[in-house]
Amino acid sequence: MATIKPFLAPAIILEALNEGRRWAKERQANATWWATKAHHLRPMPPGPEVYQEAGRRLRELLRSYVDEWISTGIEADGAECTADRDLSQAPQAALVVGRYTDENPPIVAISDGGPTALGVLFGSRRLEHLEGGHPIRDAEAEAARLFTLLQASDWRHTVAKCKVCDGYYQISNPERRYQYGTQHPKCARKASALRITRERRKWADDELLAAAAKFVRAYHGKPPRWQQTHPIAVWLAKQLTAFLASRLLQTRDEVKRNFVTLHWREIEARVQAGERKVPAS
Repeated sequence: MATIKPFLAPAIILEALNEGRRWAKERQANATWWATKAHHLRPMPPGPEVYQEAGRRLRELLRSYVDEWISTGIEADGAECTADRDLSQAPQAALVVGRYTDENPPIVAISDGGPTALGVLFGSRRLEHLEGGHPIRDAEAEAARLFTLLQASDWRHTVAKCKVCDGYYQISNPERRYQYGTQHPKCARKASALRITRERRKWADDELLAAAAKFVRAYHGKPPRWQQTHPIAVWLAKQLTAFLASRLLQTRDEVKRNFVTLHWREIEARVQAGERKVPAS
């Protein structure tokens, strides 16, 4: 059985999702040209600000449809597999597709690829400049048309939304399970570096607090007179700074008094629990 594909390139969907300006500029140029050539049929189109607003409306609506559909492939823990998306679980987006296909029955046509290459069209934009439609209404219809064509494409699951920058892009492996959600390669590298930094800092701080508990126990063993001349927060900060110098993994140059006061409850809890395990210097 031959595969019938929609006449739609991924770049068109991605531009509409990320910008929406291309369609608005083309729509304005077409309307202006036809109004100039056939001024007796229709007046001049509205100003550029109306088409700019139409472009924003196109992007806003298309994003709402795509985002609802994308959400069906996101698991409770935030992991995502784009191949698991299910349009039937996105009621508003499914309603848009159903309504648009009812009003614009698909047309199968021969594409430029040869006599056996077939494509499917939904609606027609060839005469829209003669209809006198308002750009905002046209943008709403275009958002429904693009989303319907996206759902009819065999590459629909390769369209992803970056969880870091909220931009849309194409992935190469829709079967892959993305543990932290889909992320643009540039954003993924940054996010990975941030995760590593946070994990290293958490590990280093845990090591530091364990050492602090050891030092506090030693402080409590000092004579009361000595303790009066050595405030515990200042003394402990100095001890921890010296401890840092002996560690291979360092996430800070020194320990200041505010670190001690900020984590004092946790340090006390470790002391009271009788913690004995402190990483070797």
